[in-house]
Amino acid sequence: MKAYSIPALIIASICLTIALSDSLAWVRRNKKLSDMAFILVCLGGAAFCLCCAGEYNVDFPYQSIPWLKGEVIASTVSGFALFWFIAERTGLIPRRLLWIVLGWTVLSVLSQLVDLGDLTWKADRPLVLRVDLPFGLDFLYQEVERGIVLVVIAASGFLVELYLVTVLVRFWRRGNRREAQVLFAAIGFIVLAQVLDFFIGIGLLSFVFLLEYAFLATILVVGLNRSNDFIEAAVTRKELAKTDEELKVSRTTLATIIDSTNDPIWSVDADSWRLLT
Repeated sequence: MKAYSIPALIIASICLTIALSDSLAWVRRNKKLSDMAFILVCLGGAAFCLCCAGEYNVDFPYQSIPWLKGEVIASTVSGFALFWFIAERTGLIPRRLLWIVLGWTVLSVLSQLVDLGDLTWKADRPLVLRVDLPFGLDFLYQEVERGIVLVVIAASGFLVELYLVTVLVRFWRRGNRREAQVLFAAIGFIVLAQVLDFFIGIGLLSFVFLLEYAFLATILVVGLNRSNDFIEAAVTRKELAKTDEELKVSRTTLATIIDSTNDPIWSVDADSWRLLT
């Protein structure tokens, strides 16, 4: 195993742990669609990182093709899940558009499962990238060039991400600033990593690919916010239960006061009736 595949494996294990934890919680809690979408984001991120680790360990560029296909499948599924999650949290994305993005995801997955030859991956055009880092460290990425289908998938995904930004702007303007900030960060990590990875891939930058780290940052930020929501909800329920108990005690005390007040009144009324008769 090559050393630079270890971070990808660690990230994958973290994503899987979060997915398992949330799955168990989803079974116990009210089964919300947004929670299911977040679990799918975690699973897609874990699968992407596992494929990255496999790609980093190849000895020849053409051997990377199965792993690259897995990366595309995992990233598009995770991307749809994030789209679905934001749709459920904001309520600002039409259902028909959600189905359109789902259809695009299915077609993207099928394009990797069906052999389309050079339209997807050009096995006869190796792409070898060496990244030199401080302290004598270096990375060697061995891939193959992408075909037109992959270019279309990448461009379509980027347009979907830009649309999500407009949705979050509307969400912000409607007063949901705290949650909008979290979702902005989630989208921002991924978009920034994609832009930087593109520059790295064409040689303008010399650095490690960042998309797997962006997946981890997105999952941690969104997961932390959801945990805070659960804690606040639990505190609110506890406070409501305490208030309800206090109301019960107050009603009991009030009933006792009323009963003790009624006895003298009835006594006075009985004495008055005897005097009159």
